[in-house]
Amino acid sequence: MLGLAWLALAAACSALPGNLHLIKALHHPEGTLDSRDRRVQPQPQKVYPLFDESLWISTAFEGGRLADVRRVGADVELHCRPENSPINDSPWYAFQLWSAQRRQVRLLLRYFGGTHRYAPWISDDGSSWRRLPGSNHRLLDERRLEITLTTGARRIWIAAQPLFTNQHMKRWLQGLRARSHARISVVGRSHGGRPIHRLALGAKERPRVVILGRT
Repeated sequence: MLGLAWLALAAACSALPGNLHLIKALHHPEGTLDSRDRRVQPQPQKVYPLFDESLWISTAFEGGRLADVRRVGADVELHCRPENSPINDSPWYAFQLWSAQRRQVRLLLRYFGGTHRYAPWISDDGSSWRRLPGSNHRLLDERRLEITLTTGARRIWIAAQPLFTNQHMKRWLQGLRARSHARISVVGRSHGGRPIHRLALGAKERPRVVILGRT
């Protein structure tokens, strides 16, 4: 669901190993629909104050994503929507949570236009991640996930997968450039306007391997 930049990695090699082959055409599984002409619905990156500003949920950071946050009685409802439809059923969510005082909070993550796929990960700093224990979440049905957490003044991160943002990618590329003869260029822009990088290693005239990722 995130329109993240792709990385093209070109590495010199004399010949492709026997277990690799060139892909000459893209594979489109049966039932696939082209949604490139559909408008992308941006997700708000903001801080949501709840319970008279005694609890906060934020998506105001790189990789943060929720379509909406609502208080429902003593609980909090989180909405997860795709950027457009139809789309691959890989719903992405990432948010921060903190409160004025130590308290337990119950969150209901609801999926619209998709179904549950990724069990939550948790982090205390946005860098080191661990699986949220099974005792802290349960799947009510394919479109609703209940999460129970104890929070306080220090922010915690909850995400569908450990965050690896464009800034992480940028630092990785800069590190490679500093330690090798890498040539880095921008070959285009993503649908969201982010750069698509090409990283070339080795001699220009020799065959290369191309890797695409971060879709």
